[in-house]
Amino acid sequence: MLVYCAGLGVPFLAAAALTDRLQNILRTVNRNLGVINLAGGAILLVFGLLLLTGHLTFLSSLGRSSPIDL
Repeated sequence: MLVYCAGLGVPFLAAAALTDRLQNILRTVNRNLGVINLAGGAILLVFGLLLLTGHLTFLSSLGRSSPIDL
């Protein structure tokens, strides 16, 4: 239980400790939030269409030709 609590709390503590350093990055993200939301929506739409048409496995075929071998 201690490990679970630490794993849950450490990211929040790290974010609090780095707030001053991350402030400029967060401002940039907030400024571009509309574009980020549109991009995320477009990705969700593409995944939904692939799922609806039964072509979601198309993404798996792209992974086989990847130069990165996992």
